[in-house]
Amino acid sequence: MSEFCNRFVWLRLKEQDIDPICDGLSTVFMDSYVNEQFVDEYKKNPEDSKKWNAFFDFIEEMLQSGDKTLEDTIDTTILELLAAEADIDLESILPYCGSKTRESIYNSVRVYYGKPERADYLEHKYSL
Repeated sequence: MSEFCNRFVWLRLKEQDIDPICDGLSTVFMDSYVNEQFVDEYKKNPEDSKKWNAFFDFIEEMLQSGDKTLEDTIDTTILELLAAEADIDLESILPYCGSKTRESIYNSVRVYYGKPERADYLEHKYSL
């Protein structure tokens, strides 16, 4: 948790900002405050490629960690939020995402949001 806060100071998170029931990184992403902070920050600075590369590299690391709980949590929170495309166009963030992150997003678009054509289009476009 503290590594997450220290690595992403631009999220302006403090331990007390996170719901006290959160226990480690596997639950941090379940906190809506974290997700809202990410979306707000991205909307303010979508062109800050260094920041977004670092953030999505971290997500990719977590997805490749072998920790199934963490992977499931990330899949069902921040990545599903992004897959909804309510606040952020996926085409603007996919270039920053690693292969496992992109795969998770495509699966959310395809299965959770029921948009297989959109998922197929994105998958084809960003696999080239």
